[in-house]
Amino acid sequence: MRGLRVVALLALVFILPLRSAAAQEVVRTDRLPVGFDVTAVDEGGRYLTTSDGRTWEVEISDRATTGSWVAGDFVAIRRISAPRGDYEWLLLRRGDLDQQAAVRLVGWRAQPTSTQ
Repeated sequence: MRGLRVVALLALVFILPLRSAAAQEVVRTDRLPVGFDVTAVDEGGRYLTTSDGRTWEVEISDRATTGSWVAGDFVAIRRISAPRGDYEWLLLRRGDLDQQAAVRLVGWRAQPTSTQ
């Protein structure tokens, strides 16, 4: 019985550091930048494209808000703690009047690379 306890203790000593390191890698790769510039607003605010190439669909109740956004606006991005269905991201536009919109990722375009 004592031998089993020693084996279990040794297993914990070697396995826990590996799990901890793996968890840290997930956190590091999941970091997002502070925000992006809006490069396009389509269909009256239904779709937004950001400077990193992501295309977002805006939740229907927020489309009147994003309809006034224009290319060049800077938006911050946050994860929604209580998502509205598939709309689990929040874009925040700061300015005279702070605005926000629930969005979901619907596309991704590779950014052109410079050939200089």
